[in-house]
Amino acid sequence: MFQMPAPTGRRIDLAPMVDLTFLLLIFFLLASQFSPPVLDIALPEARSGSSGPGEALIILVDARGDYSSAGRAILPADLASFLQNRHKQPLTIRADQAVPFRHFVRLLDHARAAGLKEINIEYRPAP
Repeated sequence: MFQMPAPTGRRIDLAPMVDLTFLLLIFFLLASQFSPPVLDIALPEARSGSSGPGEALIILVDARGDYSSAGRAILPADLASFLQNRHKQPLTIRADQAVPFRHFVRLLDHARAAGLKEINIEYRPAP
């Protein structure tokens, strides 16, 4: 009486889905905002030394004496409060080779006042 139609072997075409995936990938790559480094620093060279701790608090000091950490600028007036609750973390200082020494000493002074025990200075290995 009723006959079932024979299966036709339909296939799903994946080409449009692949095209859409690549278009979305390109869109998000172009639309994402790539943030440049906050401070442009040139590390000084040294022939001796060892690698520092992996989970350190890193503070950058550029040639003008501006401070930053984790992409966030730190005002000199806020340096003491920034370091206050981080005395259990080791501190790594990345200072530009042209930074005035008073900015470097100010950072060291605030770090010692905050109770930081381990302070490392990062450098670029000499060839």
